[in-house]
Amino acid sequence: ARCHDHKFDPIPTADYYAMAGVLRSTSTMSNAAGMRWLERPLAPEDALAEYEVAQKLVAEAREKVDEVVREQNDVLRGPRRAALADYLLAVEEAYPSWRSEQAKREEAGETPRSRDGGGDEPKPAGDDTPRPRDGDGAEPARGDEAARDEPAGTIARVAKDRGLEAAVLEKWVRAFYRYREGPPVEGDAPSPSAVFVIWNAYAAASPDRYEQVTEDLRALIASEKVLTAPLTRGLVRGPAPKSLEEVAWRYASLFATIEIAWEEHLMRLGLKDEDELAPSDFRLPREQEELRWLVYDGYFCIPCLDQEEEEKLYPPEALERLAELRAEVERLEEASPPAPPYAMAVEEAEIVDLPVHIRGSHLNLADEPEPRGFLKVTDHLVPPPPVAAGASGRLELARWITHPEHPLTARVIVNRVWHWHFGRGLVDTPSNFGAIGSKPTHPDLLDWLARRFVEGGWSLKNLHRNIMLSSTYRLSSDYDAANAAVDEENRLLWRMNRRRLEVEPIRDALLQLAGRLDLTIGGRVEEYDARGYVFGETGTLGRVDIYDAPRRSIYMPVVRTAIYNIFGGFDFGDASDSVGDRSETVVPRQALLMMNSPFVEEAALGFARQLLELEGASAAERIDTAFVRAYGRPADEIEIEDSLAFLDAMRAVAPAAEPERPTLGAPASPPASEEDAPRSGDHTELYAWTRLAHVILAASEFIYVD
Repeated sequence: ARCHDHKFDPIPTADYYAMAGVLRSTSTMSNAAGMRWLERPLAPEDALAEYEVAQKLVAEAREKVDEVVREQNDVLRGPRRAALADYLLAVEEAYPSWRSEQAKREEAGETPRSRDGGGDEPKPAGDDTPRPRDGDGAEPARGDEAARDEPAGTIARVAKDRGLEAAVLEKWVRAFYRYREGPPVEGDAPSPSAVFVIWNAYAAASPDRYEQVTEDLRALIASEKVLTAPLTRGLVRGPAPKSLEEVAWRYASLFATIEIAWEEHLMRLGLKDEDELAPSDFRLPREQEELRWLVYDGYFCIPCLDQEEEEKLYPPEALERLAELRAEVERLEEASPPAPPYAMAVEEAEIVDLPVHIRGSHLNLADEPEPRGFLKVTDHLVPPPPVAAGASGRLELARWITHPEHPLTARVIVNRVWHWHFGRGLVDTPSNFGAIGSKPTHPDLLDWLARRFVEGGWSLKNLHRNIMLSSTYRLSSDYDAANAAVDEENRLLWRMNRRRLEVEPIRDALLQLAGRLDLTIGGRVEEYDARGYVFGETGTLGRVDIYDAPRRSIYMPVVRTAIYNIFGGFDFGDASDSVGDRSETVVPRQALLMMNSPFVEEAALGFARQLLELEGASAAERIDTAFVRAYGRPADEIEIEDSLAFLDAMRAVAPAAEPERPTLGAPASPPASEEDAPRSGDHTELYAWTRLAHVILAASEFIYVD
């Protein structure tokens, strides 16, 4: 109806723009918060005021801490930026030893060396393990370890000879190694590979070839075949350098120019440092920022050490002052009331009425705007509430939707609940009750349930109870040829439909059988942090455990850009859209997921431990218990015989030992008292029962409801 009157249903274009005016007069984002979504506290005003006063005191105390840290860091980092030319020359002196060691380690299959023991990915200031050093910045001698670690010794020697800090020089060497030897940097992140293309070219050549290198670089820049930071291209204009020292001086002069531009920019804004910049404040031009990010505070800063490491270089009086200020912050935080819960919300925006966009075009508007309002097709049943001139109409829209006589609201809700219980709604197009939607199979039942739902105070719990206590819900799924001849699709509900479980109860059942499901009702999986659920293109940004909680699936966060893998395998709805009816596919990857997923394997291991911890139970009794827990029915004699034979076969092929691994299973209870009873500590038995448990979980019966 946005472009023309609806072709099938009584929804004119005017009604569409009347309702659109309500939404257009509503804000969901806040400019004051830097274009973030709006949130409202769920707490009384006096409690909120008390919390805000306490947090203001905490913020003031933290600012005092930050002021000392900024002041001391500037004292340390300013000389590092001023010595940039020396650091560049020192990198080339220490680099061969570093690169040689990395090559040896890679040939030996070891992880490339880094100061934190992991790979040598560049890390933000804050990720490096603190290391003590003496007063001049060079690391103290470490006996045999220093003798064995030639690259570290070389870096320490070079740094001492040039009057530099060894830890900072090592960060420079690691950054150059990462961007020289690693894959090219993608995206908009600052990259030494682009900033130091010219440096690398000169460093790889002897000074007597610098004339030719300069010509080659000019041709390379003109061809645009290699990504080069724009401001560095001026380094090859004019006469060719005579030495690498001159190239280093040119780079240092360029970075010094950027530093001056940055300080002048802050002075124009009346700010002390970058932390005071608002999201809407202008930064330096992109080509200047590309260089500044590499040597100023922040994630990409090369000469910035971990804050804890920086503080080891602070003078005693600064450390004493920091300790006092941080103690004050802790005291104020402890005295502060807890943070109130917040909810995403909206607020009134500029109140507007929208004109009809003829044929949907914003360039072709009707002469008069449509007053904010609702669908007129219900006027004879629901008197439209008038919308005040200074209000968006959201409240009136809510009252119109929830009016007891509204012809759609209660029926749609009832139909959705029925759909989830039976696999198909009384109207099997749950998102379309219009002319081209399906007709209800039981219209009187739909009306009766809707009326009872409204009269019961719109209670979903009562609605569930009414449906689940009915004889229809309690029918078996047994086939009857006579009924099938009349109603093959079971639209008249002469039996319960056999249907597959949704992915949420599949996950919950796996956790329950493993003995790990947390049945706590209400609350959250973790402390609420709305902006903590932020994901990049390849997964979480610093969050790898977001889906590890053993709570029921209904409490798990749903992040549109990173749906839980288990959910994606079993037709979880599109989290970016309203899904009235999930698809139900049967594809090979679902069987493969149940066979190969580490989550399912660990659930099978936990399930096996649960079975082995049944005291005094025979193998047959354990098998019967497994079937009851997984399928809701006892095992028959043939299934028990086959399972016993399978256990014998698995015992025969069980490996001699298996390393302990984290599992979803609950901690083991004391073993059975009988000498002949299998125990979860017996590896062969645990292996055999884990394989059997996995077979039981991977069977179709586990994920289907009969």
